[in-house]
Amino acid sequence: MKKLCLLVVTATAMFAGCASPYKVTLTNGAVITSKGKPQLNKANDSYRFMDLQGRTNEIPSFRIRQIEPQRRGYTEEPKSKVPSAK
Repeated sequence: MKKLCLLVVTATAMFAGCASPYKVTLTNGAVITSKGKPQLNKANDSYRFMDLQGRTNEIPSFRIRQIEPQRRGYTEEPKSKVPSAK
């Protein structure tokens, strides 16, 4: 019983931090947030990753300006909208 409990706790701890979000900034200024670290495909010199909506993206490396880890708690949605003054 202890071995099973230890196995469950270990597996949960391993999978909890696996998919850290990354911010991919393109040369045109667009920003895409990936679910995990983008992987370089050396054969065609492009990065492959899954975005927050679950779509797989493959972008040539010359179109990517920067790839950086995203802080925890980040969402693509704006937190609040300020009403425009009329």
